[in-house]
Amino acid sequence: MLRCFPPYMVMITHFNSYLNKDTGKIYISGNKYPLCPKCGKVMAFRDTCNRHGLDKDARCQWYVLRRFACGDCNNIHREIPDFLFPYKHYNADVIQTVIEGNTDGIAADESTMRHWQKQWQKQETRIRLVLTALLIKINNETQKLIGTRFDIIIFIKRKHSRWLAFVIKVLTLGCFPIYTQFAFCHSP
Repeated sequence: MLRCFPPYMVMITHFNSYLNKDTGKIYISGNKYPLCPKCGKVMAFRDTCNRHGLDKDARCQWYVLRRFACGDCNNIHREIPDFLFPYKHYNADVIQTVIEGNTDGIAADESTMRHWQKQWQKQETRIRLVLTALLIKINNETQKLIGTRFDIIIFIKRKHSRWLAFVIKVLTLGCFPIYTQFAFCHSP
């Protein structure tokens, strides 16, 4: 059984969205009801919650996300689109740009951007190991990787322009949390 760490999330890549012109919030909903990351059962819709994301210019956009309840393991799971980075105010693409070393035109504080870069450097080896282990387990790629200088992050970067969003989704689906400083903000 998978062991997930609270708060539980289900990262989604395929979703519908619509703008509520009265509130200015964008409603996000996945194309199907997700499976519980702990027990694998289909979950039931519970309610919604507000979440915001900041773009590179620090413009704030509010999103309404669905939350699901699992009837078997009694956990609540938030459905989060892959362009939002768990526990961060800034969108995943902004954080990816900074991690790649390009801070030009990013409105975040210098200390915040340095924190993202240090955080990535601190966890990069662990992330590489987890992703490589998942690749070996899923595709039985052991023989191809033995004795090579295979780099899973470079491989993912070549396949996905939004590579950080892909990595976060894989780690979240596999219940491997990326620990971050929590940043809470009240909804408008």
